[in-house]
Amino acid sequence: VISEAHRVLKKDRRLIFSALHPFYLIKETGGHDVAQNFKYENYFNEGSTYRGEAAAQNGGTVVFNETHFSITFVSKVLTKYCFLTRKLVEGSVVPEKGILLPRYLIFECVKS
Repeated sequence: VISEAHRVLKKDRRLIFSALHPFYLIKETGGHDVAQNFKYENYFNEGSTYRGEAAAQNGGTVVFNETHFSITFVSKVLTKYCFLTRKLVEGSVVPEKGILLPRYLIFECVKS
Protein backbone atom coordinates (compact mmCIF):
# COMPACT_ATOMS: atom_id res chain seq x y z
CA VAL A 1 0.00 0.00 0.00
CA ILE A 2 2.78 2.45 0.91
CA SER A 3 4.70 1.71 -2.30
CA GLU A 4 1.55 2.36 -4.35
CA ALA A 5 0.95 5.64 -2.48
CA HIS A 6 4.54 6.60 -3.31
CA ARG A 7 3.91 5.84 -6.97
CA VAL A 8 0.70 7.86 -7.35
CA LEU A 9 1.23 10.80 -4.99
CA LYS A 10 3.18 13.85 -6.09
CA LYS A 11 5.80 15.49 -3.91
CA ASP A 12 4.41 17.37 -0.87
CA ARG A 13 1.09 15.47 -1.02
CA ARG A 14 -0.37 13.88 2.11
CA LEU A 15 -0.92 10.25 2.97
CA ILE A 16 -3.27 9.69 5.92
CA PHE A 17 -3.96 6.24 7.33
CA SER A 18 -4.81 4.54 10.60
CA ALA A 19 -3.57 1.44 12.35
CA LEU A 20 -4.51 -0.38 15.52
CA HIS A 21 -2.74 1.09 18.55
CA PRO A 22 -0.30 -1.29 20.31
CA PHE A 23 -2.49 -0.98 23.43
CA TYR A 24 -5.13 -2.90 21.48
CA LEU A 25 -2.96 -5.99 21.83
CA ILE A 26 -3.04 -6.00 25.63
CA LYS A 27 -6.02 -7.98 26.93
CA GLU A 28 -5.55 -6.63 30.45
CA THR A 29 -6.55 -3.12 29.33
CA GLY A 30 -10.21 -4.13 29.44
CA GLY A 31 -12.87 -2.64 27.23
CA HIS A 32 -14.93 -4.31 24.56
CA ASP A 33 -12.34 -4.57 21.79
CA VAL A 34 -9.55 -7.08 22.29
CA ALA A 35 -6.94 -9.07 20.43
CA GLN A 36 -7.90 -12.67 21.16
CA ASN A 37 -4.82 -14.70 20.40
CA PHE A 38 -1.90 -12.27 20.06
CA LYS A 39 1.31 -13.50 21.67
CA TYR A 40 3.40 -10.70 23.16
CA GLU A 41 6.61 -12.34 21.98
CA ASN A 42 5.36 -11.74 18.40
CA TYR A 43 5.30 -7.93 18.73
CA PHE A 44 8.46 -7.54 16.61
CA ASN A 45 7.66 -10.57 14.45
CA GLU A 46 6.51 -8.43 11.51
CA GLY A 47 3.51 -9.82 9.67
CA SER A 48 2.29 -12.07 12.48
CA THR A 49 -1.47 -12.55 12.48
CA TYR A 50 -4.05 -12.71 15.23
CA ARG A 51 -7.81 -12.69 15.69
CA GLY A 52 -9.54 -9.62 17.06
CA GLU A 53 -13.01 -8.87 18.33
CA ALA A 54 -14.70 -5.49 18.42
CA ALA A 55 -18.08 -4.40 19.77
CA ALA A 56 -20.46 -3.26 17.04
CA GLN A 57 -22.87 -0.35 17.50
CA ASN A 58 -25.83 -2.73 17.24
CA GLY A 59 -24.60 -4.63 20.30
CA GLY A 60 -23.10 -7.50 18.33
CA THR A 61 -19.46 -8.48 17.94
CA VAL A 62 -17.28 -8.11 14.86
CA VAL A 63 -14.57 -10.76 14.54
CA PHE A 64 -11.62 -10.04 12.25
CA ASN A 65 -8.14 -11.24 11.39
CA GLU A 66 -5.35 -8.70 11.66
CA THR A 67 -1.75 -8.68 10.46
CA HIS A 68 0.54 -6.94 12.94
CA PHE A 69 3.46 -4.64 12.13
CA SER A 70 5.35 -2.74 14.84
CA ILE A 71 5.46 1.05 14.77
CA THR A 72 9.22 0.75 14.15
CA PHE A 73 8.54 -1.31 11.01
CA VAL A 74 5.90 1.14 9.76
CA SER A 75 8.33 4.02 10.31
CA LYS A 76 11.05 2.24 8.31
CA VAL A 77 8.65 1.55 5.42
CA LEU A 78 7.49 5.17 5.36
CA THR A 79 11.10 6.34 5.29
CA LYS A 80 11.99 3.86 2.52
CA TYR A 81 9.25 5.33 0.33
CA CYS A 82 10.12 8.98 1.10
CA PHE A 83 7.26 9.78 3.47
CA LEU A 84 7.85 12.06 6.43
CA THR A 85 5.48 11.66 9.38
CA ARG A 86 3.98 15.07 10.07
CA LYS A 87 1.54 13.98 12.80
CA LEU A 88 0.89 10.86 14.82
CA VAL A 89 -2.44 11.07 16.64
CA GLU A 90 -3.83 8.59 19.15
CA GLY A 91 -7.53 7.83 19.10
CA SER A 92 -9.80 9.20 21.80
CA VAL A 93 -10.70 7.48 25.03
CA VAL A 94 -14.36 7.11 26.03
CA PRO A 95 -14.46 6.26 29.76
CA GLU A 96 -18.27 5.96 29.88
CA LYS A 97 -18.00 3.12 27.33
CA GLY A 98 -15.07 1.44 29.06
CA ILE A 99 -12.53 2.63 26.47
CA LEU A 100 -9.75 3.83 28.76
CA LEU A 101 -6.83 3.58 26.32
CA PRO A 102 -6.61 4.60 22.65
CA ARG A 103 -7.51 1.92 20.11
CA TYR A 104 -6.10 3.55 16.95
CA LEU A 105 -3.13 5.55 15.70
CA ILE A 106 -3.63 8.00 12.86
CA PHE A 107 -0.61 8.84 10.71
CA GLU A 108 -0.39 12.00 8.63
CA CYS A 109 2.59 11.78 6.29
CA VAL A 110 3.95 13.93 3.48
CA LYS A 111 5.77 12.64 0.44
CA SER A 112 9.19 14.28 0.23
